[in-house]
Amino acid sequence: MKLPVELLPSPVKHSNIQGLINQLPIKYNSYDDFWAEEVKIEGLWPLEEVQLFLSNTNEEKLHRVQADVLGELNISLSVLYGLLPKSENYTLSYQRLGLSKQVLVEKKSIKWIWKEQEIIISNLQVNSIYVLSCWNFLLPEENPLEIQILLTKEAKKSITIPLNLPMVIYHIQLKGFQQSPQNLGFWCTSSKYITNEIDDELLLRYWYNILDSESVTDFLSIVHSLNYKFDSQWVEIMIDSLQHNSCYFPLWLNSNSLLEKLQALLKPSTHIISDWYKIELFFSKLSLNGVTIRDFVYSLLLNNQETNLKFGKIKNLILEIVPLETKFRDSNYCYSILVKMAKNNDRTDKNLEILQKTFDFNKLEYYEYFVKIKLINSEDAERELKSLT
Repeated sequence: MKLPVELLPSPVKHSNIQGLINQLPIKYNSYDDFWAEEVKIEGLWPLEEVQLFLSNTNEEKLHRVQADVLGELNISLSVLYGLLPKSENYTLSYQRLGLSKQVLVEKKSIKWIWKEQEIIISNLQVNSIYVLSCWNFLLPEENPLEIQILLTKEAKKSITIPLNLPMVIYHIQLKGFQQSPQNLGFWCTSSKYITNEIDDELLLRYWYNILDSESVTDFLSIVHSLNYKFDSQWVEIMIDSLQHNSCYFPLWLNSNSLLEKLQALLKPSTHIISDWYKIELFFSKLSLNGVTIRDFVYSLLLNNQETNLKFGKIKNLILEIVPLETKFRDSNYCYSILVKMAKNNDRTDKNLEILQKTFDFNKLEYYEYFVKIKLINSEDAERELKSLT
């Protein structure tokens, strides 16, 4: 029924907790924000009856409400929760007598597609600012990198954002003003080779343990040595992303290995029993066939094929390597290092044997050195470490 022009209701005002709303509908991307919305309509007739229509993709429900004596109506969407089955999209409209429906609040799920060097996102709110928060799994204690997204009124339905990110693996969230963060998932660059020059051998081992899908036990040992503290809620968010969100991984990265490492971080930590060893190598010169002593020693400890064949990967036992000062002693150069190793089945003598054999294997090629290896207590190791500072 159409009312005469003189009986048509006057324009009304809409507001919410953020203030006066100049443009409808109010748009949200998350369930929580949609159902938490409270809208006030002013300028209705006293005790006017208004029809509310809550709809999703498949159904629509009618709900009648009434303004107060001042012509004001407060609508809390939480009262309507449960009227419809859960859906990706919802719309709340209202209708006054003699007027057409007016969409009041709508919720549309954000959609996204991963590409090798970009992400395409749909259903963002126009005239809004968003941020892509990119957390680097390889540098977990650094602040996330941020990519700002500014949408104007003329913004298209979908927007393409270049991902010019260094350093391989990221967990990415979409953050909007006064909106809950949206977890988009993991994204990984196509190459696993890291070009950054870095002297931290332990950090490099952490990186390549993840990139090469090495053992969870080794991963936890390295995390312990680096003293990384992962927030359990953040880890749970990343696990949920791996299990339920689309992610972009190249073929060389094993997502199951990544998931196992994250799940292991939530398990109660066990103290890693370890020992310190002091290794002294005596050389007649500082370079061996063009290879520096330091590189020679690190290669033996972390990537020696003969040792690995006999004992398994020795680097999985090594928690820390600390080079000490090189000194000239008894007509030889003495290169000293401290090595912290997880106990091999709680047997100190086994690790001592492994270290000794590691250097003995190479005496045929580098016959110009001899080695002394001894177990030292933690107090002596602490004194040696303090002498370096």
